[in-house]
Amino acid sequence: MEFMEHIQTVILENRFDMKECVVDFERAVWLAIEKVFGIDVKIFGCLTRAYRNPADTLIRVICKKFMSLHLLPHCKIPTAFVNLRSCCQDIANREQRLMMRKLCDYIENTWIDSLLWPPKVWSVFMQEVRTTNDVEVWHTHLANHADLRIYSRGLNLYILLEVLNEEAVQVDLYTKMLEQGQSLRRQRKTYRELNEKLFKFWDDYNKQHLTSKELLGKCANIYTHFNAIK
Repeated sequence: MEFMEHIQTVILENRFDMKECVVDFERAVWLAIEKVFGIDVKIFGCLTRAYRNPADTLIRVICKKFMSLHLLPHCKIPTAFVNLRSCCQDIANREQRLMMRKLCDYIENTWIDSLLWPPKVWSVFMQEVRTTNDVEVWHTHLANHADLRIYSRGLNLYILLEVLNEEAVQVDLYTKMLEQGQSLRRQRKTYRELNEKLFKFWDDYNKQHLTSKELLGKCANIYTHFNAIK
């Protein structure tokens, strides 16, 4: 909580107006953000790569679509989930069918009917930034900037202050670049290609060239493939 209050002070001092943020699905973090910054700040969850490739073809297809539900408009997710759940009844193996039922119960309780994490906060439909990778890359940048001054116990406090001061000098430059519409993000080729395909599918959906079911199928095929090759 104290850390969130410190962030709020920094934001106010620099006259930033935080509209939204992307964080991991940690209950304490979400509650702290709402308490410090208010409920008007939109919080989006970081969706990490969690897809695994089951042996059963039907299970593989269902799991691929489960792991791609976040790419649908939030209002379409509950219906898509119900349709996928009904497909689990066609799994021939009884044990696998029961396991998938438990998975469905977990998804429904944690991600569909949840008051804290309903589909509206984890849907990334038409959203380019979908993870906290930018923050993690920045952390790596700081570590590299500190060079070999990081010891087994971690980064020395005095060295950390020195590195943060050097980074703070660049804030004004970064601000001017953003005001001019320049991007500070560097995207890998594969990630850039994924975004291009996703936005093409989303555009086709918005133009009613694709149904929700078709959109989910297309997104599942390219998204899980991208995560697998990563």
